[in-house]
Amino acid sequence: MDKFLKLSLLTKANAIAIFVFGAIALLGHSFMKHAYVLSKYGVALLVAQALTTALNDPESETPLPLWLRAAVGYGVGILFWIGLFAIDFFVTSHLIYQVK
Repeated sequence: MDKFLKLSLLTKANAIAIFVFGAIALLGHSFMKHAYVLSKYGVALLVAQALTTALNDPESETPLPLWLRAAVGYGVGILFWIGLFAIDFFVTSHLIYQVK
């Protein structure tokens, strides 16, 4: 238990963010009837947070600063969200139109 208490504040914030974004994605997919819109945001935020965390390499000679890791991670997350939005808008709306 002491090892968890000695973690850095950034690591604790990453763990909390991943938990919150995962909960948003889970609630959007399963429990809430009209919250399926949240699942795209939750998945994109999970991708962004995971990439931001993955860029933290303590063994590199010159570690990336936090602002650069966040810019790259959340930039890719936003692009991922735009891709999900485009697929949802063009493909899913077309499939729903065909079913009616």
